[in-house]
Amino acid sequence: MFAYSSSRAVAQIALRQSRVVGRRFLSDAKVKATTTAESTVAKEAPKVEAKTTEGGWWHSPQFWGGLGALAGWGMSGAAIYDASQSGPEVISMKMTPVLIVYSTLFARWAWIVQPRNLLLCSCHVANVGAQLNQLRRALEYKLANGQEQEVQEFGQKTAMGGAIIAGSILAGPHMRKMLTNANMGVVSTVAAAPAGPFTVHFWAPMSKVRKSTAPI
Repeated sequence: MFAYSSSRAVAQIALRQSRVVGRRFLSDAKVKATTTAESTVAKEAPKVEAKTTEGGWWHSPQFWGGLGALAGWGMSGAAIYDASQSGPEVISMKMTPVLIVYSTLFARWAWIVQPRNLLLCSCHVANVGAQLNQLRRALEYKLANGQEQEVQEFGQKTAMGGAIIAGSILAGPHMRKMLTNANMGVVSTVAAAPAGPFTVHFWAPMSKVRKSTAPI
């Protein structure tokens, strides 16, 4: 009986020891796996960065973003130059409001995009100011030359367009939420898209189309 009890005690001790060893083995394996994964990530990170920068400036979004901003300053500079050198009779009453909306959208886009393109944002803010000044000059010229009717019609169209834009901005978030939650397939997917029609990412490039067709 005593021998049986001793054997049982020895077996229990051996079982406990095997469990402790098993836990230690699993813990060591987990630590080793974590360390290996971290080491792999650390080794792969420079490779990913190298692939990203591979190709130099030709594949650099910062370069092309800066180049686009410099080109945009040409537009702003042209408006400033015209204000100082050209008469108000040459100012287009179609193109000027379009350019104001166009640059407002792109200034907003350049501000919220990451990383922010401050050079592009500043050139469009400057263009908004320059085009507003051009619009002021054109309206004053028309009023001084007895074209009150044309100025009045322009004011009515501008007020109507402003009301539509303001209403769209205010109702946009509610419409987007409603369409997204409506489970309407493609319509809901497009409404919820990060660059969909309820975001400035969509309307900023779309305004280029209106700018191109404004003189027609």
